[in-house]
Amino acid sequence: MPMKRNRASSLSDLDILQKRHTSSLPLPWLDGRRGIAHDPSLPATRHRQFNERFLARVYSEGKKLIERDSTADLGCLLERYCSTYSRMKKNRENQQSQRVQGLQQYTLEPIKFSDNAIEHSTSYSAVVVTLPLDPQVKAVIENESIKEPRLERKSEDKNIIYKINALVKRGKTLSTAGGCTVTQIHPNIIVKTGKALDLNEMTIMEHIHRVSKSFPSPRPLGSVTYSGMTYHFMTFIEGTSLQDLWPSLSADLKTAVRDQLNIILEDLRKLPLSGTQFGGGIPPRCKDVRRSVRSSSGPIYNENDFNDFLLSTWKPRIAQSYKEFLRTKCLRSHHRIVMTHGDLHPRNILAELQNGHIKVKGIVDWEAGGSYPEYWEYVKSLNTMSSVDEDDWCHYLPVIGMGEYCNEWTANLVLERAIT
Repeated sequence: MPMKRNRASSLSDLDILQKRHTSSLPLPWLDGRRGIAHDPSLPATRHRQFNERFLARVYSEGKKLIERDSTADLGCLLERYCSTYSRMKKNRENQQSQRVQGLQQYTLEPIKFSDNAIEHSTSYSAVVVTLPLDPQVKAVIENESIKEPRLERKSEDKNIIYKINALVKRGKTLSTAGGCTVTQIHPNIIVKTGKALDLNEMTIMEHIHRVSKSFPSPRPLGSVTYSGMTYHFMTFIEGTSLQDLWPSLSADLKTAVRDQLNIILEDLRKLPLSGTQFGGGIPPRCKDVRRSVRSSSGPIYNENDFNDFLLSTWKPRIAQSYKEFLRTKCLRSHHRIVMTHGDLHPRNILAELQNGHIKVKGIVDWEAGGSYPEYWEYVKSLNTMSSVDEDDWCHYLPVIGMGEYCNEWTANLVLERAIT
């Protein structure tokens, strides 16, 4: 019989996890092959400290993730930590001879990209490299001087973060929204900063630039995290947000934007998929951006499973017969799967208006991108359409490039009422 939760309790699941991590009881998701087993090669005290430090970091990042989005899926976070634990422990044993005092230096190991998997480096650093830094980014960081002499005695990791933060503080703020700030720190480089940013945007852009040399999206230049803060480096695209330009554009200029977007989206949908799973990121997961962001808890390989994900909800009760009606009468499973941006709105399109002509310069903010059914781009491009606000974006959608799916859009409205 399931245990009833005391609603009056002020302890969250993560608070309970923090209280548990000092005990000798193994956590369920760390049992078995990935579990924390006793290792006689490590002194008991140091082994316990190592485990406590590891679990404290899991708790810290998990809590920040939930504070940002209370409906966030913790599965990816736990999977990420579980997959690195055994390798971290092995490296810990190899460094035992160095007699490192305390565990301050031990956090997540840096991560490198490969085409098909994540490779883990063999060194520890307080700065977690989640995507290797481009040489140009390294040069910009290294050339930044430390103006306070006392900081030069700090660890190398803190010096690096001090330099990055100094670059951000001195740089040009391009946008601030959704807890993220985009800053130009070099003529060719911008950095997106925020708490617990995931890698989905970077992996999508990395894939696009691996298979296309001309697609107008930023090129990822590396990513690091430190104390819960993420820094995504990417190339700078000159341009103004189409959202700022749109109200002043003539019908002819809006039509010109639509025609250019048609070509861009046709090119995007011709690109090969990054893998067999729906969605994007490492590991690939689907995202559904509505009033909040929902992420699938596991891999999705077909549209039937994708529809199940869409029908999932936190609502206390939805009749099974009603869900089955939506599944069989409203949702289809015959669509092509194509590369998708997933949030195509004027705010995510950069353009240049000059001498009475307008040119689309780039598509940015790929957090919701990946492999999705062909109708998804159309449906999500209408996410912000309102019945009370005057906005003619819907009349200039690039439907030649992404298709027009009014039936699927209508079904999405019904779905929206059911799950939110």
